[in-house]
Amino acid sequence: MFPVLGTVERSDRACTNLLGGKIIILVEGGGLALTAPQTFIEYLDSADDYFESSIYNVFVKALRILAMVITLVVSPLYIAIVAYHPDILPPIYILSIAQARATVPFNAFTETLLMEVLAGILREASIRLPKQVGAAVGIVGTIVIGQAAVAAGLVSPLLVIIISLSLMCSFAAPNYSITNALHILKFFLLILSGLLGLFGFVIGTIAISINMISVSSFGVPYLKPFAPFHLQGIFNFFLGNTGSEKDPKLSKTENKN
Repeated sequence: MFPVLGTVERSDRACTNLLGGKIIILVEGGGLALTAPQTFIEYLDSADDYFESSIYNVFVKALRILAMVITLVVSPLYIAIVAYHPDILPPIYILSIAQARATVPFNAFTETLLMEVLAGILREASIRLPKQVGAAVGIVGTIVIGQAAVAAGLVSPLLVIIISLSLMCSFAAPNYSITNALHILKFFLLILSGLLGLFGFVIGTIAISINMISVSSFGVPYLKPFAPFHLQGIFNFFLGNTGSEKDPKLSKTENKN
């Protein structure tokens, strides 16, 4: 489900990956280079991070991780809570949500699924549009159509906020290929949450976590340095030194030479 090969367009990034012990694959006729192995956190790493302060790197990378989590879980959580477990919310919010959904003809699962499909269509359309207006069309189009759906009584206002938030957070990753997997897994969580509520949401989250832990990219654990846990690797990622971290096996070979 998750990509295990990275793509590099800039020559400086390709050289950094080479110095870090990675393999660069150049395909004839292609404008991008492939890098291997590739871990999950490297999809959240931007080339511009190496020119920023360490404090800013810690802040922005924490925001990127939070944005990826929001992209994946906020819509399924809405279904699980509204459809199965509204009692975990304060009473005032339960009444507010019930009042907002009084005119909605669909249940929580159906309206969320319809809005997510609509957001996915707008997102794909924004990719094909010119770069200057593509992202704006994806975000603004979702909000405008969502507001029209609210005015027509088809969806609740809270769902429009959730779908718009999820869509905006999906653009936070520097490498867009990782969000493709998150969008597919979101629908997996949507179905489980619609069938089993919070129980299905927890089962789906655990299944995704187990899958990510078990995946490896050419022998390198996909969730490195979080699983297996490596404190120095975590520091390197948040401080902007991920690309310069060499493979320990490569370092031992250099020392012998």
